[in-house]
Parts: sequence; C-alpha cells; structure tokens
Amino acid sequence: MSRPFLIYPAIDLKGGKVVRLQQGRADAVTVYSDDPAAVARRWENEGARYLHVVDLDGAFEGEPRNWDGVKAILKAVQIPIQLGGGMRTRAQIEEAMKMGVTRVVIGTRACESPEFVRTLATDFGARVVVGIDARDGFVAVKGWVERTEAELQCNPGRVHCREVLRDCQRRREYDRRRSSTTEHDRGMSQSYRCHYRQGSL
Repeated sequence: MSRPFLIYPAIDLKGGKVVRLQQGRADAVTVYSDDPAAVARRWENEGARYLHVVDLDGAFEGEPRNWDGVKAILKAVQIPIQLGGGMRTRAQIEEAMKMGVTRVVIGTRACESPEFVRTLATDFGARVVVGIDARDGFVAVKGWVERTEAELQCNPGRVHCREVLRDCQRRREYDRRRSSTTEHDRGMSQSYRCHYRQGSL
C-alpha cells in the first residue's frame, strides 16, 4: 500500500552561503549561492510546502553559527521552516522557535540523551523531531564525523533518516542527467534532500 509523503527541499548553510558537501565532508564544499533568502523564495515559488534548513557549521562545531542566514530565510518566505545543525541545548532550541522556526531537528543530542528528547517532546510536542544521519548503516553524529555503534533502524514517522554516502551517489547521478542545465539552475536543483514523513503535516 502506498503512503503519502512530503518532499522537503533542503538548504544547507555554511559560512552564510548555500552549499553542498561531498559525502558530508566539511572540506569538500560546493557553493551554490550567497543569498539563502533568494534560494528559499525560489523553492516557495516552485511549490514547496516546507523547508528543511541545516546549519552545517553548527553541526560540526556543536552550536548554531548561521542565525543570520536562518533569519533571512524566515523573513523571505511564508512556508514553515524546520532547522537542524548544532541544536544541542534547550536554550538554543527555544531561541530558534522564538525566531519563528516551526520545528527543530535534534540529532547528536538525541543520541547522547534520549531523556533530553523525551523532555522536549513533552514540552514542545511536534515542534521537535529527531533526525538520524548514517554511514554504512550506523548512526553518525557531530556533523557525520563520528560513527556510533548504533545500527540504523528507521521506521516512517516523526524520524527522518539520511544515508550520507547513498545520498551523494544519487546526487552525482542527478548531476549527470542535468549536465545541460545552467550552473545556477543545477545548483538550485542540487540543494535539496528528500525527508520522508508519514502522513500529512
């Protein structure tokens, strides 16, 4: 039986720019735009119902680093935004929500402290979601740098999963198919990631 799902266009931020990392490596960066707000507006104009924004610097460094870019995106669009990357404390999560972020994605902290997630779920409900990144079938944390011993067991629901290496392989194949497009359009097309969420929002 088929299930409804929603595609979340993703905007990855590093140093205030919209980027893509090759296989999740911080030293392998392709910059697609220095205007996150413009990228967000284009996705909204193309029919996106939700945006997934990742603070890559925050994921690697352990605290949010691209607040300005996130604020610019929030001002630029009317659709809801979910934000992940470096969200490790309750204060950071509350700050994001105060700014206007609809939902916060918790990754590393969720692996470190399930109790932390349970408390957030009690207090914020559906405004908090657990994100799982993986390498070779195991959960990866801290910007995909550290691989844990936890095997990936992903069930559709309020948990979204991403396998870094497979994701990049799919992107390279898409690059080949889109080789005749302009650099700008290809960049716009590449800066998305599909996040599965069962049912409607």
